[in-house]
Amino acid sequence: MEMQDLYAALGRRVAERRKAIGITQGTLAARSDFTRATVASIEAGRQRVTLEQLYALGSALDLGDLSELIPLEFPQRKASSVPLGSDLNSIQAAQVRDAVRIALESARGARRRA
Repeated sequence: MEMQDLYAALGRRVAERRKAIGITQGTLAARSDFTRATVASIEAGRQRVTLEQLYALGSALDLGDLSELIPLEFPQRKASSVPLGSDLNSIQAAQVRDAVRIALESARGARRRA
């Protein structure tokens, strides 16, 4: 799941809950102190939502738990890559990639132990 997918999933859940309790976008907007256009953008997955806005939505939608709105799968960030210098031969490039891989695996293991 990418970040854009996260907001789309959130928007679908907001819309589903709003419809389930039988209120309009305008009513949800009034309850959460948003504009109707903001609610429409959230439901369409076009707008990033702050933590404060999530709590306002949860309250306006009469939810007891915000996890009903938030997808539990973490979005995957696209890995960034740094091109290796063209002056490295194939053996040196492989050694650098291995060193980076080992360092990342070690860091992940340290976080799990913490």
